[in-house]
Amino acid sequence: MSRNNNDMLTFKVGETYAARSICDHDCIFSAKVVRRTVHTVTFQEAGRGEYTCRINAELAMLHNCEAVMPHGRHSMAPVFTADKTLDAVEGNVYVAVYGTLMRGERNERWAREAGAEVVGEGTVLGWLKDTGWGYPAIECCGHLMRVAVEVLRTDAKGLAHMDILEGYPTLYGRETVTVDMADGTKREAFVYVMGEGKLPATAELIEPVDGVADWRKYRAGKEGR
Repeated sequence: MSRNNNDMLTFKVGETYAARSICDHDCIFSAKVVRRTVHTVTFQEAGRGEYTCRINAELAMLHNCEAVMPHGRHSMAPVFTADKTLDAVEGNVYVAVYGTLMRGERNERWAREAGAEVVGEGTVLGWLKDTGWGYPAIECCGHLMRVAVEVLRTDAKGLAHMDILEGYPTLYGRETVTVDMADGTKREAFVYVMGEGKLPATAELIEPVDGVADWRKYRAGKEGR
């Protein structure tokens, strides 16, 4: 989300915003911004198509960010504000996994138990290394190799479940990375990074194949499959 000259959070084209119903907490209204001007925002919403809302200056002052009322101005109507994306309202957490939590790997079950859903594949920048302990580690800072990842969507409870497997925060820490998704989009996600001094000196760099280091292909190659 961007900011204008007054440092107020503004609606961003391509982002999906949401609000919970005042009458029903389980009901979430959401719509994607497809166009905007200085004073209006055009949304696309399932079942309604495209519609344009004028930014409500009074609500913007109240919420300290741009705001609109996409379903009318009655007292129970939802309010979209520029600080409430769909992910924020639903409490979604995204994790880029590159090893045993990926589909087909031995800890895939652990991801399912965390309620994690695969939302796509992509790559991140980093070195991928074989720890020699049956799982890989990634180093993300200042490196230009591409590493294959799957992006999982879960919530805070699911993230805590994955933290147990990863030995967070003692063995692995978490960093936020930008994932270049296979569909051409970008997504911010957590990635588990081995803590300082934890990576063994014998760890081997996993060389990229066709420009991408991929744990599953590497492991299959070692096992002769």
